[in-house]
Amino acid sequence: MKNKEKFAKEILDIVCKCGEVAMDKDTMRLQACDETKCENCYFSEQRYPLNTGSCARNFSHWANSEYKEKKEFSEADKAYVRAMDKLNWFVRDKNGDVVAFVSKPVKSQNCWGSLRYMISIRHGSSATFEPLSWEDEEPTHRNEILGE
Repeated sequence: MKNKEKFAKEILDIVCKCGEVAMDKDTMRLQACDETKCENCYFSEQRYPLNTGSCARNFSHWANSEYKEKKEFSEADKAYVRAMDKLNWFVRDKNGDVVAFVSKPVKSQNCWGSLRYMISIRHGSSATFEPLSWEDEEPTHRNEILGE
């Protein structure tokens, strides 16, 4: 199911009200563009994880993307992410290892990779990052883990 299918009623109500859809980056709730400051909008050129060039294109990309249930991370996961403030992207490799990166990694056949350094999260840590899966198409940003 695409985001546009999951949120069809809300999108239609907003478009009929003001014409443009925004999403509050803190609450991740859809609302009218004129009810949101650009710096607080998830679809803003500066905020959208896969900036496609404009707010309208960012919204279109999101609307046509697969709907994903929000991942629930443990307090240990969140504490680890807070402690590692320079690490922005978290993934699980094909072998099951959790790896964190400074810059957004790209998925290959067997692992994720990035030009900026990475750190493997040791199995002995109380942080398990259970919601991360090799099947994830995109890496998970620290803000999603922290619920921001």
